[in-house]
Amino acid sequence: DQMAETTLFVNDVVALPQEPLGSVSDATAQTQIAARRSAVDKALSSQDVAKAFELALQDPPYGASESLRIASAEVCGRVIQALKEKDTDAVLSKLTQDQGDILMKYVYRLLESSDPSAAGAYLKLHAALTEKFGLGAITRVFTEVPAL
Repeated sequence: DQMAETTLFVNDVVALPQEPLGSVSDATAQTQIAARRSAVDKALSSQDVAKAFELALQDPPYGASESLRIASAEVCGRVIQALKEKDTDAVLSKLTQDQGDILMKYVYRLLESSDPSAAGAYLKLHAALTEKFGLGAITRVFTEVPAL
């Protein structure tokens, strides 16, 4: 008896969800992003960059349209650009690993989709995030589903 060669695919072994976990509708994401933008602007106007980061990293729009994910990243980008280099370590020390991962995802999104003149701030933050959270933070950006 000779065994027949069988090829297994991931879908044969694991039932993959049709919708990404934690995904939101575009209408919900749009409302959340507008509220987050307003709260972030208020925190930045009072010079509270740590609070602005906390607010910017809430409710990432997993599963939303590309344009809404970019809009959410741009809210975070405003906070990153307001961060003074001397305050980076103090702000990052307050972040959890999950918040660090979300921020790293936003950094990559911003590097991909935003004004090249802001890239320096994003790359400096990338280095600081890697130092604090390790190479795993980079790996999770590229391997976790859903994308941000």
